[in-house]
Amino acid sequence: HFKAIADASSIPVILYSVPANTGLDLNTDSIIRLSEHQNIIGIKDSNGDITKMATLVHGTKGQNFQVLAGSASFLLSSLVVGCVGGICALANVLPKQVCDLQRLHREGKMEEAKELQHILVAPNS
Repeated sequence: HFKAIADASSIPVILYSVPANTGLDLNTDSIIRLSEHQNIIGIKDSNGDITKMATLVHGTKGQNFQVLAGSASFLLSSLVVGCVGGICALANVLPKQVCDLQRLHREGKMEEAKELQHILVAPNS
């Protein structure tokens, strides 16, 4: 199903796993297999399972595939395990803070990033 959509799409496809709303969680092996498709370029994972996200980063290394956090509440931990960023609804309300978190991580300012991450958890709860 996913490959058929990617084949038919004229634009790149990003997978979206949001089990809290769908009741379905794309499993790691399936995602890694789908990452090999030239038109599937990433996944937004809203599950918050950092071990899974780290496994996806490692399992798709060297491919044209990005793993993205699906929530600002676990953005920092996602960045630490190698995710490239996030597609976070909270960025619509607190854009500067969400961008600052990614910048602080990139600059290696982990204590400041950790403090900001703690602040961003509450609005997502």
